[in-house]
Amino acid sequence: MKAQLLLISLLLSGCELALAESYVNHPLPLGGQWNKGAELIIQNGTNLTVYIDHKKRGPFNGSYYKYHNGEHLISVDFTDAPGCCTGRIDMNGRIIQWSNNSQWTKDEFKPDPVVPPPSSSRTPPSKRTYHDDRIQLNGYRLDWCLHRGTQCGKPAADSWCAAIKGIYQWRSVQFTQAPDIGRIAPTYILGDKTLCQAPSCDGFASITCEPVPGVFIHDN
Repeated sequence: MKAQLLLISLLLSGCELALAESYVNHPLPLGGQWNKGAELIIQNGTNLTVYIDHKKRGPFNGSYYKYHNGEHLISVDFTDAPGCCTGRIDMNGRIIQWSNNSQWTKDEFKPDPVVPPPSSSRTPPSKRTYHDDRIQLNGYRLDWCLHRGTQCGKPAADSWCAAIKGIYQWRSVQFTQAPDIGRIAPTYILGDKTLCQAPSCDGFASITCEPVPGVFIHDN
């Protein structure tokens, strides 16, 4: 009798897991920085890669699943802390409540403008070239496309140059691609103000900006 009850319990557990997996479908977007940049989650569908304490710990593999009652959960294999942890996702993906009673809060997107050295006159400054990690917003490398999968290359470079502060309107005159940098970290899609989280996401290796002749914005 006990053996039969144990078998029934195992079968029910298996059914519950199958139900959980069958309700994954549209996972909440968890990719990005958490706890003021201390933690990072890279998301590819239901697969997660997690870094802790400014990448001093990790990467750790995790997975996203959803129970039939609507509860969104993640499980991460923290190899340096066996048995830890599972997390419950609240506030539409803004809060993770971990099983060890800790809590993560997702960082908000606040793109920083590109700030060149100050100009003391109305004489147009020379061209400026930015490379690799200098081409970023909110800590993320700029995505190759202005919108997801469209307006790639020059439109994205032009929009990034246009964010330079000052009295001149800036535009891109030259740029080079950095392919597949999404395998390292997400890229920032400037036009959509969101992240590209796939390993195949491309970025920029360099962008050269120049002021548009005769076009002024405002005084500093």
